[in-house]
Amino acid sequence: MIQNVQKVDPKKIASGMANVIKLTYPKNKDRAIIVLEKEKLPLGEMIQNGVQEKGAKAKIMVIDDYLVNQSSKKPEKALREIRKFEPTLTYFLGDLKERVPGFSGPVINELLNLGTRYASMLTFNDVIAGSEAMNADYDKVYERTHQVKEIVKNARIINVTNSNHTDMVVTLNPERLGWVASDGRIIRHGFPMNIPNGEVYGVPKSVEGIFTTTLLGANFTAKYGPLYDRPVTIELEKGYAVNVVCSDKELQKEFFGFIKRGRNTDRVGEFAIGTNENITRLIGYMLADEKALGVHIALGRPFKKSFKKGTPWKVKPDQHCDAIQQGSTVLVDGLMIMKDGKFII
Repeated sequence: MIQNVQKVDPKKIASGMANVIKLTYPKNKDRAIIVLEKEKLPLGEMIQNGVQEKGAKAKIMVIDDYLVNQSSKKPEKALREIRKFEPTLTYFLGDLKERVPGFSGPVINELLNLGTRYASMLTFNDVIAGSEAMNADYDKVYERTHQVKEIVKNARIINVTNSNHTDMVVTLNPERLGWVASDGRIIRHGFPMNIPNGEVYGVPKSVEGIFTTTLLGANFTAKYGPLYDRPVTIELEKGYAVNVVCSDKELQKEFFGFIKRGRNTDRVGEFAIGTNENITRLIGYMLADEKALGVHIALGRPFKKSFKKGTPWKVKPDQHCDAIQQGSTVLVDGLMIMKDGKFII
């Protein structure tokens, strides 16, 4: 469990949290709600102080307080308090939905339905706050992200190669499937955006070839951490993962079983290009690491907001498992935009 032993410079945490405030643009008319687990209260208080310094009102909602004696599946007390507070800005630092069943889903839906500007900070902690990802120059991240989106938005073929034996062809359908520029700026209402950020992502029509990863998402991130000493190779055909190879046979078996356990759980639902150039190493937290230069794919649920036409395919059980790669060489309709993990545009 690599995640639990990392030490972080308090100054880096403070500067990372200052970026959180910068990216969410709190104003004196805002009413910010900060939803978190008890262990993350110090980070929540830093957000609260930063928001209040901008003249906005702020309310902290500790998830643990609403799970005691909860008799129904929906957290009615929490929902009533949210409606009464009438938030315009959300910071959601709750952990993954599986950790707090019956709470996160209804609360997230309520906050999005209210049209709040929404900072999604799932799994956010001191390590992420002080990370390279959070301490980036986000004006540069914004510029690079939109530069990449302009290049890929009408693309039909993206080729990805890597010295780790990756050789993958991504087929796109720009008439039906679009791209999202995750530039870090939390300015859209009712639209969740991650912090930290820096990626351009979309849904591929199909994917063929070999993809080797050094970090897996879902529960594999916390259990195994970065996989530099035991990378996982995913074999892809017609948009589906058909085989997995890893020197760690326990991991190989576990991961293959995970992606093959249901309907479309083995289908590539995302292809993304990382645009946060401040990241030099993976830290074992997907929220930050997927923004590193390189590419990543995800098996399982696609994002609805990537669809211009039609609706996303169903994935049962609902899951979305990322796989990250650094050091990629990327060609977009024949134009090389990245070589060995560095942009050349």
